Amino acid sequence: MRDYLYLWHQPACNRIIASGVEFCDFVPDCSSAGGVVLLRHKFNDASFDLKNRFDFVPAVKLAELAADDIHNYGDFCWADFSRRSVLAELSDPAIAALAFFGHTARPLGGKIKVPGLDNGLLCFAHDDGYYARVFYAHWDAVGPLIGRSLDHILDAKLSAETYERVRMGDTAFFCYEGEVVECEQTEDMDAIQRKHLPRSWKKS
Repeated sequence: MRDYLYLWHQPACNRIIASGVEFCDFVPDCSSAGGVVLLRHKFNDASFDLKNRFDFVPAVKLAELAADDIHNYGDFCWADFSRRSVLAELSDPAIAALAFFGHTARPLGGKIKVPGLDNGLLCFAHDDGYYARVFYAHWDAVGPLIGRSLDHILDAKLSAETYERVRMGDTAFFCYEGEVVECEQTEDMDAIQRKHLPRSWKKS
């Protein structure tokens, strides 16, 4: 996690725009699943499914992926899958849905759940930690991450209050050095950082 956090939750489309959240922050939740399918990446040690031709990382290797230099991948796009999923048995429509998300960073037909994948998340990030577009199939797939991220910056009382407001949605929040403010609803992270971070702060 970074030392700041931007969150804009859009419940109408089950989407969260975030800055300050890195892939390693998802690992505690994805590790209890089957792993992640990699749709855009530069990870050299991914596994490869011969049938659907997707790279993937099983749960036991997620820590290795998280330790890689994901920030310098540029675009990083992935979906989680459950332990019940058999990637080699994904249907053509499921493969098409994953390929579409990997290409456009939006769910095919607005459907976040991919048939046979039993996924909770579809995620697109740019410069890991700088920008993330997270689609969730159900709140429990993303709620723990939001809670941990807020706890990292805010005290327990303010974190709990902000969590409930984020969950309700439509208001954007910026958190830094123990404080939270309502802010612009935007995907322009440069503008957000310029406005809400001190000039002495260095983008990593």
